Amino acid sequence: GGGGGGGGVGAASPLWAEDMVFYGPSGVGYASGRAEYEMHVLGAVRRGLHRRSFVLDVLSCEGHYCGAHGHLDATHAGCFLGEAATHRPVSLRLGMHWHVVDGIATEGYLMTDAPALFAQLGIELLNRTAAPPPCA
Repeated sequence: GGGGGGGGVGAASPLWAEDMVFYGPSGVGYASGRAEYEMHVLGAVRRGLHRRSFVLDVLSCEGHYCGAHGHLDATHAGCFLGEAATHRPVSLRLGMHWHVVDGIATEGYLMTDAPALFAQLGIELLNRTAAPPPCA
């Protein structure tokens, strides 16, 4: 099914160096190069969160570094962070920062409020002691 909302495949590519590196939190992981980032990071978001929109609260740059805080609003319509689709609306609070050289990101770092996201899915993440069943 279509993911709908915000940037299709390759939409981020002009903003990232081909040999960029991305550091994400648990469940998102590390990507070495733009192709891995597109496939494993953005691909997981596109498959799991549909009808996406982003609300930017803060964007600040100084020198070669930029940081942002905002919320990714979406419908949890596919497997995301190991959880099968609930079709619930969710809002993922996140922060990112980038190392930017000549207008192109060479490194990116993502932090998310996973406990708050899971609470929206009816899961008290910090109380979970067993792995969830695999997504179908």
